[in-house]
Amino acid sequence: MTTFSGVDQPAKETSVSAAKNQDAATQEVRDGSLFLNSASWVSARALSGLARTAILLAIARHYGPKDFGEIVLAISLTEIFRTISECGLDTIAIRRFRQSPESSKTTLLGAFIGTKLLLATVGDAISILALFAIANTGREILLGTVAGLSLFSANVVGAFSSYFQSSFSMSQVLSTTVRSVILLIALTAISVACGWPVVVVIAGLPVAEGVNAALLWSRCGKRIRLRFDLREALSLLGESLPIGVMGAMVILYFRLDNLIIFKFCGAAALGLYAAASRIVEPLLMIPHSFSTTLYSLFSGRRDRNLGVRVDFRTVLRTMWPAYGFAATAVIIAIGAGHYFLAYFFPEYLSAYLVLRLLAIVLLV
Repeated sequence: MTTFSGVDQPAKETSVSAAKNQDAATQEVRDGSLFLNSASWVSARALSGLARTAILLAIARHYGPKDFGEIVLAISLTEIFRTISECGLDTIAIRRFRQSPESSKTTLLGAFIGTKLLLATVGDAISILALFAIANTGREILLGTVAGLSLFSANVVGAFSSYFQSSFSMSQVLSTTVRSVILLIALTAISVACGWPVVVVIAGLPVAEGVNAALLWSRCGKRIRLRFDLREALSLLGESLPIGVMGAMVILYFRLDNLIIFKFCGAAALGLYAAASRIVEPLLMIPHSFSTTLYSLFSGRRDRNLGVRVDFRTVLRTMWPAYGFAATAVIIAIGAGHYFLAYFFPEYLSAYLVLRLLAIVLLV
């Protein structure tokens, strides 16, 4: 008994010392990098989302409700199957990266990218089949097929975002997002100014997303070997499936209405509805971005029994800027939405009631 105690004592002291060092490191990360990481992720999401919203509204104004409705149909299907194909892997990746030694993170990143590309292939194939079932014209099918190419680039971007999020280095993602957004705006402006077909305009989305993925790959600075292992993919999916199902339910909640409106009311009605929803929807990105940083913070915590009070205080400390901004933005949308539509989008003025209702719902 004494012998075992003598052997175990140094190990215990080492363990306690390691725990203290990790707690100190966690505190340093929390105090020094947490807000910067959250701000970078919020900025990246907000920049990307606001740019996409502005581009879609510019397209809506230039091409009119009918063409805009067809574009929204293509993008809605892409977003639905992109979320389904991601299957919650980005969230699981953050936890895996946080709990893995530095030496194995590159191998793990290659496995996640390979798995996500396999899922993107399946998702793209199913989305094309769905297009044939829902769309009314060949043009709508073509638009959806072109938009669906972004499934591949978006899945790769998601894997790299999880990698950088796990080390609280989202400033890397912000810098590449800025470049890809500038490219997207330039491509859209040139396409609209030259009067090119809508399919050329929509092609700018997967192109810009692909550039973002390439920039993140180079920014990683490591040699990544893709791993396409079906058994490993199934293992990862088994772990991420609950989150994936929840994500699929959320995206269906936000996009299924677009498909229903298109099917029963036509492309023009969908264009009116989508114009209102695209104005208020970026408000969701801010609390979501802060909550992703919060999840990464909780994933690296050793002591998981600190109590509800400590967890609640951490949530409030991290999330209050997001909720405050969202509430302010909703008040502005409700109060000034009518004037905004009347001045910039007179063809869409009848969508103001939808705008008010969606603003309230999104706040809740």
